[in-house]
Amino acid sequence: FANSFAWESDWKRTSLPGGDDATFADAKDFGYFCGHGNAGFVRFTTNHTDQFLVATDTGFGDVDLEWVTFDSSITLHSSVADIWHNNAFTGRLHLLIGWHDSPLDGDTGGEFADDLIYWGFPDAGGDTILVSWFASDGGCTDQDSGTTQRIIGEEFINGLDHVHGQGSVSADPVFDNTAVFFTHDC
Repeated sequence: FANSFAWESDWKRTSLPGGDDATFADAKDFGYFCGHGNAGFVRFTTNHTDQFLVATDTGFGDVDLEWVTFDSSITLHSSVADIWHNNAFTGRLHLLIGWHDSPLDGDTGGEFADDLIYWGFPDAGGDTILVSWFASDGGCTDQDSGTTQRIIGEEFINGLDHVHGQGSVSADPVFDNTAVFFTHDC
């Protein structure tokens, strides 16, 4: 969903008042949000249930969600990375992908997706999620040199995941309150 049809409640843990992620975001394999954010939250343009999805609103992977990308400024800043891990990963989430810094507007999502999926010769897609996000022609497209990306994982092996149909996918991790952090400067 986009613009006024993108709601915080669609990403908010179903067990919280107004949350319905089990029907929407958590019912899919891969979630992608592109918009505004800051340290520890993403911001929606609607008040459904409110505009701010904060780390403590989340608990991904208890239905199906394996990977989430927050293509939004500073959302995965190092000062809040542990808070995201201790909430978002309480289900079976594999990776939480995003930015430590503020990215520039560009075709980040399209280029990231192109690297994730092999479309046939001569396309070079089908890379792991980590490689695709960190690639200069993937997640780093149109970014200033030194802009820092971050991926949070439950286990190191989750960093080797491909999207379904493009290669191997690790087994669903068990939340154990320890995280793996991958960072990259564009």
